[in-house]
Amino acid sequence: MSLVVRRKVALLAVVAFLAVVAFLAVVAFLAVVARLVAAGRFVVFVVRFLGVVVRLVVVVVVVVVVVVVVVVVVRLVVVVVVVVVVVGLVVVVVVVVVVVVVVVVVVVVGLVVVVVVVVVVVVVVVVVVVVVVVVRLVVVVVVVVVVVVVVVRLEGFVMILGIIGLMVFRGFAVRTGGFTLLRLPNQSSSRSHEKPARKAY
Repeated sequence: MSLVVRRKVALLAVVAFLAVVAFLAVVAFLAVVARLVAAGRFVVFVVRFLGVVVRLVVVVVVVVVVVVVVVVVVRLVVVVVVVVVVVGLVVVVVVVVVVVVVVVVVVVVGLVVVVVVVVVVVVVVVVVVVVVVVVRLVVVVVVVVVVVVVVVRLEGFVMILGIIGLMVFRGFAVRTGGFTLLRLPNQSSSRSHEKPARKAY
């Protein structure tokens, strides 16, 4: 037998069993009703039966309501959990993005500030070095110009002092009998042009 046939046979067996049980229940119920009618207690049975039915209906309604409420609450809880999870994820993503943006901005601004500070320091150092070099050159030029001007202005005085010193030194050499080579150029030339004295015969 195939699986489908087995399932059909099992289903038919269950249906037959339920039908037999239902038939027996109906027969038992009818027997009880017949006895109650014969004993004159049918009305009491009906009232009690209706009470049991009402209680069963109430229980069923309560169970159904509880199940519905539980299902609704579970759905609401699931929805709330999903919303909370989604909102939490969105908040986490937003916070992470904001933190990343802030960190990037801080790093970029810090790098820009560092670069600006380095550039300013380099420019200041270069300017200071250039100013120092220019000041030194200006001082050297001024000193050279002053020395040249002073030398030019005092050239005549320096020549006079040199001539006087040379004459004093020559006089000292003539008196001491030394330094015969120290003679003025005009004196040596004048002596060379002098005529020799005539010899007496």
